[in-house]
Amino acid sequence: MQNLRLAVFFLALGTVECGGEGQDLPAGWSGAAALAVDQSQCEADTGMGPVGSLMLMRDMGRLRATYLNAQFRCQQRVCAFRLDEAGKTRVLVQPCDLDPGSVPKCGCLYRVGFDLPRVEAGSTVELHRRWDRYGATAEPAPMLVDSERAP
Repeated sequence: MQNLRLAVFFLALGTVECGGEGQDLPAGWSGAAALAVDQSQCEADTGMGPVGSLMLMRDMGRLRATYLNAQFRCQQRVCAFRLDEAGKTRVLVQPCDLDPGSVPKCGCLYRVGFDLPRVEAGSTVELHRRWDRYGATAEPAPMLVDSERAP
């Protein structure tokens, strides 16, 4: 029974963080740490509603970040990475699989949540996103989506 509990514990750890998957980071993101991500089901077609915003909320000392209206392909799992700089935390959200063999011909808006421990009140949090390489003629570059000050 103890072995079963340990197996379930380690299996859960592997599904929460990106692990080795998604570690393909763009220039300027070397040393970024993987974040545990909560990703909603598809909330709307990409043609609906506003795209991309960052919401920060502090709850009992923890800073919770939510990427609202995160635009990615249908059924595409995303990973997030954190890079701290002087007075600023940058977060990159990108597909876990940057080189898919095939993709659905649809896009979805998701809600992607993650915790940002040790971010002081007043610090800037920048949210960046990156597309996968499917059909790309150049390496997809991170794009700034939103920037907020931590509460």
